[in-house]
Amino acid sequence: MRVLSIVGNRPQHIKLSAIHSAMKNEHHDIIDTRQHYDYYLSDVFFETFKLPDPTFELAVGSGTHAQQTARCMEQLESPIRAIDPDIVYVYGDTNTTLAAAIVAKKLLYPVAHIEAGCRSGEKWFVEEINRKAVDHISDVFFCPSLHCMRNLQLEGISFNAHCTGDVMVDVLNAILPNISQVKSGDYILATIHRAENTENQAALDNIVTALGECGYPVVFPIHPRTLNAIYEFDIEIPENIEVMHPADYITMMSLVKHAKQVVTDSGGLQKEAFILKVPCLTVRPATEWIETLECGWNKLVSPQHLIKYIGKNGVNRPNVVFHYYGNGKAGEKIVTATKQFLEESK
Repeated sequence: MRVLSIVGNRPQHIKLSAIHSAMKNEHHDIIDTRQHYDYYLSDVFFETFKLPDPTFELAVGSGTHAQQTARCMEQLESPIRAIDPDIVYVYGDTNTTLAAAIVAKKLLYPVAHIEAGCRSGEKWFVEEINRKAVDHISDVFFCPSLHCMRNLQLEGISFNAHCTGDVMVDVLNAILPNISQVKSGDYILATIHRAENTENQAALDNIVTALGECGYPVVFPIHPRTLNAIYEFDIEIPENIEVMHPADYITMMSLVKHAKQVVTDSGGLQKEAFILKVPCLTVRPATEWIETLECGWNKLVSPQHLIKYIGKNGVNRPNVVFHYYGNGKAGEKIVTATKQFLEESK
């Protein structure tokens, strides 16, 4: 079996590690589009997880959504042809995901979507557009939760869909022995990077103000986009906020595990905080990780209302079930289901 994984950003590099570990003796090629090209958002994860060098490394970089997706599509066609895989894995909901699925499908290669079925209900949200479009052209669907399986069924997709659990649980289980406390005392961990929070001066100012007035030290691994916006809008960083480079995965999960609270607009970090049993405030109007809300460990807040909840222990924990996202064997289940699909497709 020859599998091709196409990735391009930080969360995908992390998920890739679980799949690569599960491949064992299978042939696994990797294309990195370099949608994330900063060392701290890309190369460091290949080093942390001891991933092999990509078979092909592209130069997509940043740009508008149309530019980025178009460059991905233009640059992916030749390397996919050269590798000639049995199946193509695409991950999550980025522009790389959409471009890779379209190109592979037009080249008549079967496409498997890892993290299929995730829905936040935000029809205007770029990631929601990507994930829905990818699901409707894919051939195999690997869902991280039963919610995601139900979402596919509601859209008429029930064939070749598997509730495998989330590969992020695999990754967390693998690194847990290496997690140690890297920051002492009570602190809040913050990550903000989404365009709606960084390109809107009032929103970003509200977030930074809330972090500054939360009553605790704040550790802020800062995304380059966020740092540029803070400089552009001339927003002063309060003294209680410790700004640092985006952290490698083990350091980041160490910071999450020992934090009093997480404040984020990231998709993955909400779920990682939940798995590590840390309360989370998500600065977004909706989330695809419905389970974290239902359990009371995650709360959606707007930038202007963040100050009301930050630093407070107002997280409700009714009937918490921490295995919503599987038992840490998602990678193995994905590889097994892929072999079965390819065998049945002969």
